[in-house]
Amino acid sequence: MKPDFIIAGAPKCATTALFDYLAQHPQVFASNPKEPHYFASAALGHPVMQGDYSLEDYQNLFAGRAPGQLAGEGSTHYLHHAAAVAPLMAAQVPNVKLIFCLREPVARAYSHFLFRYSVAGPYTLGGMGQVRNFTDFAQDAEVFRMGDYAAQLEIFYRHFDPSQIHLVFFDDMARDLTFCLQGICRFLGIDPEHAFDLTKRSNETVYPRMPDVMPLADRFATRAYRRLTIPQRRKLLGLRRSLMFGRGAPKPGMTQAEGNFVQSLYRDSVKQLEVLTNRDLASWQRARQKP
Repeated sequence: MKPDFIIAGAPKCATTALFDYLAQHPQVFASNPKEPHYFASAALGHPVMQGDYSLEDYQNLFAGRAPGQLAGEGSTHYLHHAAAVAPLMAAQVPNVKLIFCLREPVARAYSHFLFRYSVAGPYTLGGMGQVRNFTDFAQDAEVFRMGDYAAQLEIFYRHFDPSQIHLVFFDDMARDLTFCLQGICRFLGIDPEHAFDLTKRSNETVYPRMPDVMPLADRFATRAYRRLTIPQRRKLLGLRRSLMFGRGAPKPGMTQAEGNFVQSLYRDSVKQLEVLTNRDLASWQRARQKP
């Protein structure tokens, strides 16, 4: 009762969409929840995200698989905790197949920033109470590691055979999702001709319906937030998101200066990833244009 494959990161790189597509395949058993984060929690010694599973609890997530099915999970925090996670994973599931989703790191960080904005205001990482702009957010040590793919992947390559690792680039998924899914199916050894329903959308980021009103609304919410209990804070944030955000709202843009600054943080990492993957990532390093 162990996973045959793991979608192991990074956040905001379409891992949830990929997991949900694979869950459609009759030869796949998908864990519920998608992100148990067992290996990160066990390796770090404290719950990561909502993950708080014993080894037995974790194994029981895969007990429902049917004969012939491959079981898998998809915990995004495994990649940027590679130093702790990879050795434990290699010890407990040495034959597992690993799928890593990668996205241009500035776009990944900005998508993450906007997601956090929708669930906790501009007061990331810890919720309302501390205003942080995008460049501050991107320089947070953990957020930076989420996009420092090369350094994290090198650790996994030291603990697993390269044949066990499959990289999926966000740009390729956007260009030809069917082709990407077929490649993953071949990697896993399941039927690549399965007809996936590609109309499904998962974990889409929502944006402010009334962006001009948001600063005022958040000022009032912040004042209330500091006086509330934790359950009350969660209700407030949930109400804020449901009332003030929507999928059809326009996506806020980052400034040219913000984009170029965050891009400079990842310049060496991107060059390192080009060498590691033998892939031309020049498009990740072009100077950003005015929005």
